[in-house]
Amino acid sequence: MPELPEVETTVRAINKFENSTLKEVIVHNKNLRWKVDKKVESFTKNKLIHKISRRAKYILISVSYTHLTLP
Repeated sequence: MPELPEVETTVRAINKFENSTLKEVIVHNKNLRWKVDKKVESFTKNKLIHKISRRAKYILISVSYTHLTLP
């Protein structure tokens, strides 16, 4: 587990990717602390990154999503 300053340094380094398009996400190990949903790779493909932040030692990446229109 990384230390908090390392996480903050990483967030500051990747903040330049805000307002960029996330082309692809590849999950190599789906058995992390919580199992990673099978749909995460397809859900995040070609999404706009709105904000990159951290909560404690977690890096949070907010992406755009498509609203579904119900009949």
